[in-house]
Order: sequence, then C-alpha cells, then structure tokens
Amino acid sequence: LGLIQGPVRISGGDSPYVEPLGNPVMLPNETNPAEFLVPPNITIDTAMYLVDESKQVDTVILNNLDVRGNLPSIGTLTTDQFEGYNMANEIFVLDNGPFSGIYYEVIE
Repeated sequence: LGLIQGPVRISGGDSPYVEPLGNPVMLPNETNPAEFLVPPNITIDTAMYLVDESKQVDTVILNNLDVRGNLPSIGTLTTDQFEGYNMANEIFVLDNGPFSGIYYEVIE
C-alpha cells in the first residue's frame, strides 16, 4: 500500500466520478456486437442474475504486501476512508483535495 502515490476511490455501485466507457477503438475486421455472444462449448454461470444487490455484503481487502525495511504499518480506518501505511497524504488533483489514502462508498 505504501507504493500508492495518489488518491484511490472505490465504489460498490455506480459512481458519479467515473464516466461510462465510450465506444471501443476497433481494428479492421473487428466487431463489437450489442450483446455478448458466448463461444461454443463455454458455459457461463448465470447465478449472479438471481442476486438481490441490496441484500449483499461488499468486501474490500487491503493487502499490505510491499512493506520494505522497518517502516511501521500504521493506518486509520473510518466509515469511508483508509489512510496511513505510508500512502500519499494530502494530495491535490487540479483544485480538488486534499486527498489521502483510499476512499470508498456504497460498500455495505
């Protein structure tokens, strides 16, 4: 986590901060069908279509695997933010900020 040098925002649902993806860049002879076509002999698990999102629990796991030396791994966890662990602190993006660590929302 200490290698993170800017703000990170995680959303468990749609995010007002991320624009939807536009049309893909296509190479000659490529197609982009409106509906995904499952290749022959492939089975897709459709159990997710039966899930009621409002009754699910989202999980965020933060693995601090890149600790080097004797730096202490100390962080603060709140209802919408995790900071510390030597991640970037009080970063401004354009005129917005300061941001520190990882922000999350719509996580049950």
